[in-house]
Amino acid sequence: MARTPYTIPIPPLRPALLAALLALGALSACDSSGPTESSGPDESLPPEPLLPTVTEHAEPTSLAPRMLNLSLSPEHLQLGRWFESSTLETSPLYAANLLLSGTRDGTSYVAGGRYFTNFGPCDGSPNAVFALDADTTYSAEGWPAAFGAPVDDDGHPLVYGDEMVWATMCATTPSNVVTESFPGLRVNAAVFGHDDYEHVIFVRYELINEGSTAITDAYTGFWTDPDLMNVHHNLVGIDRENRLGYVYMSPEAEDRGVAAGSVFLELPGGSDLAAHRILNKHDDERFGEGSLDADPATTFPYTLRGLDHLGDPMIDPTTGEASTFAYTGDPVAGTGWLDGFDYCDTYCNEDGQTGEEVRQFTSAGPFRLEPGAATTFTIAYVYQAGQDLASALANLKNSARDLRERPTLWQFPTSR
Repeated sequence: MARTPYTIPIPPLRPALLAALLALGALSACDSSGPTESSGPDESLPPEPLLPTVTEHAEPTSLAPRMLNLSLSPEHLQLGRWFESSTLETSPLYAANLLLSGTRDGTSYVAGGRYFTNFGPCDGSPNAVFALDADTTYSAEGWPAAFGAPVDDDGHPLVYGDEMVWATMCATTPSNVVTESFPGLRVNAAVFGHDDYEHVIFVRYELINEGSTAITDAYTGFWTDPDLMNVHHNLVGIDRENRLGYVYMSPEAEDRGVAAGSVFLELPGGSDLAAHRILNKHDDERFGEGSLDADPATTFPYTLRGLDHLGDPMIDPTTGEASTFAYTGDPVAGTGWLDGFDYCDTYCNEDGQTGEEVRQFTSAGPFRLEPGAATTFTIAYVYQAGQDLASALANLKNSARDLRERPTLWQFPTSR
């Protein structure tokens, strides 16, 4: 059963170019003494067309039925749900967000979160989400290029893909969950899509160090709350070769021929995948002691490194070895470490594999961010269908490989 989203989307606004003004006046009259001096511009030529400004929203903003929405409020920035479309029976993604940790001058800081974060407006920056489409050439007026909003060679707002929403925020607005700030960190977020890739949305984070000292030992991750078909029959897995964290249907589902997941296209600072952490809906009951949100200053850095809430490693129950990557098994073959089993000391699975309402978290790091520098973290969230579990997962993995081999779809220069 799909849940009601916690943000209220508004329809996308696609401004059109204003029509060119009609030329007024005629050639100046001449007398026998010769031409008179011009008193202004030559009105025989039509004026340059006026360019529209980028649409600015203070409310949650959506791109199109295939896309995520993006909302920025004084409390937090949040990626909202991927809406249903004519080809999707349910919303594959309910919510998603960024987590980040790092050290500055010997002090550890965290940013982001799940449903409640410490992201909010930066001092002097617009507290809004901007919506753009590639069919329109926009005026630079009001476009926050000074804060890293992308521009083309002519200085006009640059649209990633065919349609984009963009916002800038800083981790300076503590919430009731993440109660501290991360000073000197700016994050520019773009959610965009290509018309030729209907079931793919791209999320690009630009991480900017506006402080006077380096951010070191940094990790960042992408948290998702997926809703794939029947949300109580979901399971998660990781394909490290394709840098794909995926969601699939459990054996008791009537239809197992759908899959979705996060493809990690661009990792910050030249880092690699760091972890695929166990993260259940009620993670305080299933993994370690206490909730991820109980003490973010401690639990976020542990989670980003693939450790439990106490800082202890995950143990692969099929090998008995410590691992930072959970659920690396093959769900089609039924081998390896798989989600949905109640493991005991000797890998017992008499009760079989059962689904539940899942959460997923995959991270990258470590990396270093020098003062004034920027780095990018880009993800594609993909939905694929098939005749059965095997074909759905095969199609999803093929999509992941295809997207990673097409950087022109998602790779853009940093703002600095």
